[in-house]
Amino acid sequence: MRKSEVLRAQHQFGQQQERALLEDINYLESRLKEMGYNGDCAYERAIERSFSQRLQERRQALKQLREHLQMASPWAWKTPLRTHMG
Repeated sequence: MRKSEVLRAQHQFGQQQERALLEDINYLESRLKEMGYNGDCAYERAIERSFSQRLQERRQALKQLREHLQMASPWAWKTPLRTHMG
């Protein structure tokens, strides 16, 4: 396999991973927005904490993925982080 083929495969895999992370981020953001960040009971507050933690983890994973892929092929990763909430 030539270097260009390896870079192309890495780029495609990275795009798939990025899409999956962005889908997770958007889902978690929308669910948190629906819940309103003010759970009425311990169960709702626990879900909000869990979703908030997962959201931060996904954002961090996306940041790390983009940093790693930019180091591997700087020409390929110019897309800024975009989610429906900002």
